Amino acid sequence: MPPASPAAITRRGVLQSLAVAGLAAAGCRPLFRESGPPPRPDPDVVVTVRALTAEDQLLVAYAAVAERHPKLAGELAAFRKRHEAHRAALVARLPAGHLAGRTPTPSASPSPTGTTTATPSATDVADLVEAEREAAADRVTDALAAGPTLAQVLAGMGACAAAHAQLLRRWT
Repeated sequence: MPPASPAAITRRGVLQSLAVAGLAAAGCRPLFRESGPPPRPDPDVVVTVRALTAEDQLLVAYAAVAERHPKLAGELAAFRKRHEAHRAALVARLPAGHLAGRTPTPSASPSPTGTTTATPSATDVADLVEAEREAAADRVTDALAAGPTLAQVLAGMGACAAAHAQLLRRWT
């Protein structure tokens, strides 16, 4: 066996060099995230969350009027069911985990508490009419910012809200 010269390349030396080169290369790029700005949220998700929040607010408004006017609750039930269906359609479009921490909508049959009256006040009904008008206009705006499939859903919701506003006017 010839004597080892100081300049001879050994297997141990090659492995050490490869290890150092690998560590150096790993240090040049982040291990857990990519560089650059964070990704922008999906515009359809943003619009869906906005519409979902509006549906929740409408459901709360209907529950409040039904609670104050128990005899009207049965007539308002059809309006509320449509909004509950809208809410379910929006929830189905959201990615998993997007609703974490979100408060649930009020139950379909609120228990009457506080002051109740048999006939609705003009203010209560006018508030519902205005809320439905705003929802109709907002869904049109949302539809313009959404992709084609979501835009169709939102347009249908807006049309329903406009119809609700007209139907509710019979009590004003």
